[in-house]
Amino acid sequence: SAADNRQPSSTLQLEYVYGIRSHDTSSVLHFLDPDHIIYPAGAFVIVQQLSTNTQSFFMDHDDDVVAIAVHPNRHLIASGQVASLHRRTAEGTP
Repeated sequence: SAADNRQPSSTLQLEYVYGIRSHDTSSVLHFLDPDHIIYPAGAFVIVQQLSTNTQSFFMDHDDDVVAIAVHPNRHLIASGQVASLHRRTAEGTP
């Protein structure tokens, strides 16, 4: 049969992420409150509700997240990534 180049009629939806990036980072796991933690996994930032074991995701990074900072009010969070390969110059520098 001929190759089918049509796009699939359905899409994938992320349900759960297993793992944490911690081998070359420190202080990236934060408690937002007694029931919620936040941490990086690859290019994602995960907010996990411990009582229900459910997750929500920030997926706007295009490379590995290596830093997370949480404001003392616990409502403002900043995340940083390694220098993206998509944003490097022709010389290979960020």
